[in-house]
Amino acid sequence: MAYDWSTPDSVTLTVTESDALKSGSFMTLTATPRAEGGSAVHGVWEQTSKNLTALIGVALMRVIGPRFLSSYYKKVYDAL
Repeated sequence: MAYDWSTPDSVTLTVTESDALKSGSFMTLTATPRAEGGSAVHGVWEQTSKNLTALIGVALMRVIGPRFLSSYYKKVYDAL
């Protein structure tokens, strides 16, 4: 995995080598300040699987991930 912090307010994780995901798959998180305080965080995932197990995992994250991850990260960030 490679992390890129060169863009202000964001980080991109890029897959360089993996048994499950193709090289070049990535995840980018960007945080922007909110007028009322705190930050809004936006995530972009582009992951291509290399095998059936990874394909099932990526498919599940696309179906249940948005609901689960948004509530999970809200709890995490609210606790900071």
